[in-house]
Amino acid sequence: MEKTTSLGRTVSLPSACFNVTLSGSIRVTVVAVASVTEPGGASFLISLVNAVVTRSEVLAPLWTTPLALLFLDGSHTEESARRDQDAWVAKLAVGGTLAIHDVFPDPADGGQAPFGVYTRVLVSGEFEELPGTGSLRLLRRLR
Repeated sequence: MEKTTSLGRTVSLPSACFNVTLSGSIRVTVVAVASVTEPGGASFLISLVNAVVTRSEVLAPLWTTPLALLFLDGSHTEESARRDQDAWVAKLAVGGTLAIHDVFPDPADGGQAPFGVYTRVLVSGEFEELPGTGSLRLLRRLR
């Protein structure tokens, strides 16, 4: 989303959403980063950080800004992982990055809920895989 200020500055508001589970029920969602372009073309970044402490499914229906980055690192239950996927993945902008933590293809290595999110999103055809590291998988939204 872009807005032009009264000084002629263009403010672009990509955002990032990080879901973290605390005590099994409360989520912390952090939104950050905006870029500002001066009328002459110079640009700079400003930090806009808002910590919102609530359950993911409470905040998601209220969220309207497309996400540039979505980092899913929540509970490892299938129900919770699907809830995060259903609530947030559709809000990721085209070209945005989906990061999923604790993706283990082999059940002996860890829980399968994040792997299920990764698999469902990848086979949708709307994402391409990017290089990840360890159990962190990265996907870019194509459409």
